[in-house]
Amino acid sequence: MSNNEPQRSLATRHRLSLVFSAVLGLFVCVIFFVRLTRGHDVQLPNDSLSSSTSSSRPVSSASCAECHEEQVRRFSTAPHNNSLLRGDSPLAISRLNERSFSEASSGDTFRYLLKNNQLWLESSRHKKPLRVDWLFGSGHHASTPVTIVPTPDGQPTILQHVMSWYPDDTIGWTLGLNGDDRDQRGIHGVATPDIAQKTHECFICHCTWLPEEGGVPNLQRLIPNVTCTRCHSGARRHSENPEQNPMQSWSDLSPLESVNRCGECHRRADHMTADELVPENKLLVRFASASLVQSKCFQNQTVQNRMDCLRCHDPHETASADPLWYSSRCIECHEQALAECTSPKTNRNCINCHMPKEKMQDGLNFTDHWIRAHK
Repeated sequence: MSNNEPQRSLATRHRLSLVFSAVLGLFVCVIFFVRLTRGHDVQLPNDSLSSSTSSSRPVSSASCAECHEEQVRRFSTAPHNNSLLRGDSPLAISRLNERSFSEASSGDTFRYLLKNNQLWLESSRHKKPLRVDWLFGSGHHASTPVTIVPTPDGQPTILQHVMSWYPDDTIGWTLGLNGDDRDQRGIHGVATPDIAQKTHECFICHCTWLPEEGGVPNLQRLIPNVTCTRCHSGARRHSENPEQNPMQSWSDLSPLESVNRCGECHRRADHMTADELVPENKLLVRFASASLVQSKCFQNQTVQNRMDCLRCHDPHETASADPLWYSSRCIECHEQALAECTSPKTNRNCINCHMPKEKMQDGLNFTDHWIRAHK
């Protein structure tokens, strides 16, 4: 054996080690990419988001509070926990009673009045008043009254009122139903009917449990609002034996799976067409989940700098209104970009330029979650 043989053997082993490291690194990258991008066929656990129509009543928030008192306490005032009000609830009455609105062009008037502890919408356009059965929306953006009418086969359907309550404590047009945008004939001038399937979807996303009897949703027995069991998988098994049945962590989901779980109600990107997923679509700003996944911050994320809804939002409480708090999350990954930023608008505030609020109509603004340099 020559003197160079050990050196060649060592070099060979070194090259093999480098090749193995490269292959291993590529494998890890592929696995992360697959977990990042998969999600179009996300399988939701039977007792998670789909539990709202299960036959058995879900675990109550009071049961969760026995071990998770602080989270349940904070969640009590969160928008998710106040997303559906019965029409005769004190909060619904305080928002609507004796509120009126007049349309300048037609002279039509709309007014909410309380009669026998029940809210009614009266209108100069439609002689028969409409009872307020439910209010959809936490009020963070809006709260829209609806009247429930049954179809001939007993399926409940929504009549969505053309008036909504807004956070500045005013009554105004419901988004998409204002002025010339609505059919003004008959009842359509006061409320817009939805098909039974859409009614079902509305309640599914605004309640914890929607029991059915003979294929017909029972709105009297439903559990309003989005509470613990809608987002935490295995809540019943966990409550019965916490040690043997730990709760699933959202960090176990891929970023896209996590965003899509929120998007089941806040709209997923794969619920939309390619023509809708463009910056020119001004309505896209309403759908944060679908918008976020268009962002380079989401698409180019790394394992160390995970990006999903929970990076900036704690679903147990009302979202912060402080742009500098959100900017601090941006700076965790973009400290160098901040140092190079020459915009006169910034004072460590990334949000005004990259996630501005967009006005949909008077009293209604949405934050654009498609993170980018806006023109």
